[in-house]
Amino acid sequence: MKKLFFSLICIMFYIQVAAQKSFILKTNLPGIFLRSYTIEGEYTLSKHFSVSGSIRIMPDGNLPFKEFIKKQVDISDPDAQYAIENMKVGGNTFTLEGRMYPGKKGYGKGFYTGLYLRRTTHKLNRLPFTVQGGSGNRVVDLEGNMSVTGGGLLLGFQFYFGKRVTFDLQLFGIGAGKHNVQMSAFPSPPLSPAEQTDLQNAINDIEIPGVKITSVVTPNNVNVTGSSVLPMIRSGISLGIRI
Repeated sequence: MKKLFFSLICIMFYIQVAAQKSFILKTNLPGIFLRSYTIEGEYTLSKHFSVSGSIRIMPDGNLPFKEFIKKQVDISDPDAQYAIENMKVGGNTFTLEGRMYPGKKGYGKGFYTGLYLRRTTHKLNRLPFTVQGGSGNRVVDLEGNMSVTGGGLLLGFQFYFGKRVTFDLQLFGIGAGKHNVQMSAFPSPPLSPAEQTDLQNAINDIEIPGVKITSVVTPNNVNVTGSSVLPMIRSGISLGIRI
C-alpha cells in the first residue's frame, strides 16, 4: 500500500511538471517592418532552463527605408546616391540559444539570461564604383555576400498574457562575430588599364577600422574580400503562442 501511494505521488508530480513544460512559437515584430521575417521555437526543458532555435529570412529587395534615407541624409557622392537607389539586399539568419530563468515562476516566465550562437548571410547586389577612362566615366557594379558567424549573451524578460500568448522583450544582447565579405564583378566591355588603376585606387581608399580588405582587379574580373572580428548588438520584441 505504501509503494502504491508513493507511486501515485510520483506520477502526480511528473504530470504537474510535464504540464508546466511548453513549446512557444514566436515571431519578431520589428523585423516585419524591415522586410525580415522570423520564426522561433522555444522549448522549456525544466523550471529554469529552455532551448530555442530560429530562422530569419529577408527576401531580396530594395534597401529598407530607402525613401526615408534619401530624405534624411544629404549625400553628394554619386556612387552613394546610386547605391541607395539601386542596391538590392537579402539574406537569412540561423540562431541557437539556451536560456536560464532564475525567478520563482520559471518555465519560460520572467527575467532570463541567454547564450546564443548565430550565423548570418546577406546578399549584396549593385554596389557601385565609378571609374574614369579614356572614353569617360562608367559604373562597375559589385555583387556578392557578407557572412557573420558568432555568439554572445542576451538579457530579456518574457511575459505571459493568459495561458497561451507570450511577449518576449529581448532587452540587450552583446557578442562578437567573424565577418567575411566577398564581392566580385565581371566588366563588359573589359576595363582599360586606366580604368583598372582608377578602380584599384578607389578600393584601396576604403578604410573600415579593424577590417582588412584585399582586392584583385583585371580587365575581365574584379574580386574584393574582407574579414574581421567585430562586436554584435542584439535586441528584439517577439509575440508568441504557447502550444
